[in-house]
Amino acid sequence: MKLKMLLDIGGKYKAGEFYDVPDDEVTNLSLESGVHYEEAVEGEAEDAERTKRAAKLRDDMAATIVDRVFDRLEASHAADAAERKAPAFLSKYGRGTDEHEEKFSWARSVRGIVTGKWDQAPIEKNLLEATGAAGGYLVPTEQSMELIGMLREESVVRAAGARVWPMPSDVTTIPIQTAGATTYWEGEVDITTSGMTKDTTIAFGQRQLVAKKLYAYVGMSNDLIADASPSVESIVKDSLVTDIAEAEDLAYLTGAGVGATPSGFNKLVTTNTNSSTVAAGASQLTFDTVLDMMYNVRNKKSKVTAFITHPYVINALRKIATSTGDYIYGTRDPSKPIPAQWYGMPVFESTQCLSGTDYYVVAGNFKREAIVGQRAQIALANSSHVEFDKDVTVIRATIRVDFKLAHEDAFHLETVTAS
Repeated sequence: MKLKMLLDIGGKYKAGEFYDVPDDEVTNLSLESGVHYEEAVEGEAEDAERTKRAAKLRDDMAATIVDRVFDRLEASHAADAAERKAPAFLSKYGRGTDEHEEKFSWARSVRGIVTGKWDQAPIEKNLLEATGAAGGYLVPTEQSMELIGMLREESVVRAAGARVWPMPSDVTTIPIQTAGATTYWEGEVDITTSGMTKDTTIAFGQRQLVAKKLYAYVGMSNDLIADASPSVESIVKDSLVTDIAEAEDLAYLTGAGVGATPSGFNKLVTTNTNSSTVAAGASQLTFDTVLDMMYNVRNKKSKVTAFITHPYVINALRKIATSTGDYIYGTRDPSKPIPAQWYGMPVFESTQCLSGTDYYVVAGNFKREAIVGQRAQIALANSSHVEFDKDVTVIRATIRVDFKLAHEDAFHLETVTAS
């Protein structure tokens, strides 16, 4: 390339003189002395080719200057750069390829920003959401305002139709008739000579309801009450109400009747009882068993209005099939629902209807004969004074009830043993 020198350079080139200089030497001249020359122009106009060559020469010279400057900068900080690890940048090679697992260099990174040559700006680490120090701390944890409650059993004794008997005091007696009058057929009686000589009578009894307290309470720090979202106070209250209802139902089904615990069906039904098993044999549970239960209740001059049993028993009965493989109870077609009735009477399921490995089936006249004595409904109360020194508020739920059968003959209790 023909250049006109503007200054003396190294004794080789004189100011004002024209020289033919190779392209690679032009770059060295620029680094050592600055751009102290101009391209010699012959004629008044440059053609398109010369303009293109001039632009390329300037770009190459600029890139070379930047490379040299940052090479020197990197060299001057080599010791520090070898020890430091900097936050990651994205390169055109992606995130931390094996090809560029080298120590981070600020100089080469800046060079990449200036020149666009990222192949010489290696990356050691990436910013990651999964690692706290690498950026994860910047990602907030979002919490739903809705709480998904725990799995709970439904209350079935009240749902089956048990009568709620208000108790005006802690002990309430209910008179019941246990026997009717004896009747006779007799001809005309001459009352002047004789009267009716056969006496008749009616027998009575009573059922005593004694209010038994069922309670639960939970203490919460006042800080938690103030800061929790969703409201912990509302969650605790809803949970306590459900907990009380579930425990009440369990007592009516299988209560031992000891101390302050009510007696359940398993203690109150003593006449119409039977045992069966799901295993094949003479005592196998079938729908004949269900029919016998209904008969036993009807034979005592009552009638079955509902059944309560464990899902295990229902599942066993659902699988009973005819010789052709058709289910007796329901259908094999999974698109069709299974009836929630046995012979027209509703069936209520509860996983609490068992004792150990024995599952119960209760059949009877719930609407007339099962009595829930209720002295007080479920009541919620809260106090910040009970544990005032601990800055704790206590929420308590209580209910006062008892359970009796007006006539236990109006029920049948079937005990089903697992196979």
